[in-house]
Amino acid sequence: MSPSINPVIHTLSDAPVVIYVHLAAALAAVLIGATVLVRRKGTASQKTMGRIWLALMLMAAVSSFAIQARGHLSWIHGFAILVLIAAPVGWHFAKVRNIRAHRITMIAMFVSLSITGLFTLLPYRMLGQAVFGTETQRLVPNSSIEGTEPRLQPAVADYAQR
Repeated sequence: MSPSINPVIHTLSDAPVVIYVHLAAALAAVLIGATVLVRRKGTASQKTMGRIWLALMLMAAVSSFAIQARGHLSWIHGFAILVLIAAPVGWHFAKVRNIRAHRITMIAMFVSLSITGLFTLLPYRMLGQAVFGTETQRLVPNSSIEGTEPRLQPAVADYAQR
């Protein structure tokens, strides 16, 4: 068995810069995206905030590819791929004044951001542990003895250790 390409990160304070860039972009995108969704549409400020939001979404999506569990991409990176496809499509819809399609595309991107954000708060994930400050218990296979029952082990690392 080959060793993991990426080191296991135990706490947010041990995280590389890319995780902080990703986190900052995603948090800012949540705040700005929610603001854009509730504000009046078609104004200059809405368009400016929308452009900033789109740039933050792209930054979060691109930076996510540098964050990998066990040295490979996971299913959650599908949301990043969705953003990389939907962002230029949504921008195009706005430019050609297909407002309905633009609205649907942007809302789908915001929903994908929200779903992804909720998954990061699971207790065995690094951000979940940082936010809730608890070390949870989870079932993990006992790798030392083949065929034994799973046992409880502290979840002190993020998803990459599972």
